[in-house]
Amino acid sequence: NAWDHEQYPHPLDLMNAEQIRYWARRKIEFGAHSRSHPYLTTLTAERLAEEVEGSARDLGRILGGIPLSFAYPHGAHDQRVRDCVARSFALAMSCDEGLNTAATDPYLMRRTVVTPDISMLEFAWLVRLGEPAMHHLRRRLRLRSRAVAAARWLRKRAA
Repeated sequence: NAWDHEQYPHPLDLMNAEQIRYWARRKIEFGAHSRSHPYLTTLTAERLAEEVEGSARDLGRILGGIPLSFAYPHGAHDQRVRDCVARSFALAMSCDEGLNTAATDPYLMRRTVVTPDISMLEFAWLVRLGEPAMHHLRRRLRLRSRAVAAARWLRKRAA
């Protein structure tokens, strides 16, 4: 991941084409992420197409078929980027965490980060809630606090 060398000083090894083919034969699905991991919203139309459509072609050659999904580098997207991605892919992943429903925009799919260090209990929460249990609990408590404050305000106003 040489593109991230300023942010992450220790580069990570990426899979080569043969490793991708190996895992694809074992039913692991691969999606594209652009050719060089730029902020897509900053690119000219020509460069945007090269990054997005080029990544679909590159990965398609390795897999022997068109990849279905795309993940926005750095989570950066706008309508222009979304339209470009839609010309080459069936769906795209945002950086938003959570669960998807039938109403979720297929080009703004949420995802859930699963790291190797989580417990089975944490994994179960991620599958159920689409977010870590503590995030869910904090959000619920904030909503409850707001509801209580609103009820107090209404009671004062009515009195």
